[in-house]
Amino acid sequence: MESNDFLYRQESYIDSDGRFTLRFHEYLDGLRRDSDTNSDSITTIETTITTDSIVISNKSANYTQTKKSERIFVDASGGDVTITLLSAASGTYCNVIKTDSSSNSVFVASSDSLNGQASQELKYEDESLEAGSSGTTWKVL
Repeated sequence: MESNDFLYRQESYIDSDGRFTLRFHEYLDGLRRDSDTNSDSITTIETTITTDSIVISNKSANYTQTKKSERIFVDASGGDVTITLLSAASGTYCNVIKTDSSSNSVFVASSDSLNGQASQELKYEDESLEAGSSGTTWKVL
């Protein structure tokens, strides 16, 4: 890099504990500076970045999402389970994971469109569906 050159890169991820992290890599005059923003803090770099906590739930019966950002582990060994998402207009995120090996299904449903359908089916252990709302519909990520 030339003197006074500046490069900025960011990456984001959700770890296995459901913690959201936004990582920044800044390069200025050949020096690298890293900083992390997680769900417990706010970092300012030209703008303020805030994150909502992701609520983690364990369910074994029909359930309606209650938080804007939620990860739901579902045990369907006792029968089919339906997880109903919040309204897509609410700008929400949801990750649903089927945790059992039974032949029962987990249905992820919405009153709004979910990739053009009313629901999606999870059939296999550790199968998951991650979705975010676009403001009018849900998109599977």
